[in-house]
Amino acid sequence: FYGTVEAVEVLVSAQLMGRVTGLFAEEGERLQEGHLVVKIDDLLYRAQVEQARVTVESARSQSAVVKANLDGVHITLARIRKLLSTGSATQMQLDEVETQEEVLKAQQKVVGAQVVQAEAALQLAETQLAYTRVSAPVSGTVIRRDVELGETVLPGSALMTLADLSTMEVKVYIPGPMLGRIRIGQRVELVTDSYPDRRLSGSVATIADEAEFTPKNVQTRDERVRLVYRVKVRVPNPDGILKTGMPVDAWFVEE
Repeated sequence: FYGTVEAVEVLVSAQLMGRVTGLFAEEGERLQEGHLVVKIDDLLYRAQVEQARVTVESARSQSAVVKANLDGVHITLARIRKLLSTGSATQMQLDEVETQEEVLKAQQKVVGAQVVQAEAALQLAETQLAYTRVSAPVSGTVIRRDVELGETVLPGSALMTLADLSTMEVKVYIPGPMLGRIRIGQRVELVTDSYPDRRLSGSVATIADEAEFTPKNVQTRDERVRLVYRVKVRVPNPDGILKTGMPVDAWFVEE
């Protein structure tokens, strides 16, 4: 069968709005996973983190004050209840302190919720700050750089496109009657026009569940009107022989 080589591309995009202040990868450069590729101006996001931290500290301080007051009320309650049993305190005094306890418990719930909310806001601010440093999500080669220094990007804006060129995929279309002889993991031998004397070896990675008409760029008109199934063959490419868009001949090996 005939196939076409494709690279598995990974689009690296921005998660937030900002001005690009640093570019750390060029087209054609091989990157390792985690390599810093783009830096976005973080001045605003650092300020948001500091503000969120102050809010968290304030909420925690209020929570500590309420807890201390509640602990004091508990001590007072224990003392009044003991005095009440000996007649040295009145029921009215006990009722007043118990009311104070209920008020402080309600305040403790409110302040506790404020602490949780402030901590969540801090976590969000820290996450947004981390998004100003965009790293390669996978190891691969930069095949396209979509931004330049000084540009303002929006959430979802394309920054770079990576491709793992060490492993390529070959898309082959198989006629329905032949599909029963193809299986996942089956060995496939491939030959390119550039290296006709060298056979590469791959394996079937996926088989489409639905039939489709043969793409227009495949062979003759008669072949284009047939219903076929798309099969993807994964091929190791350590020497970089296979290039994107390269046509190949593929033989599915029956074992």
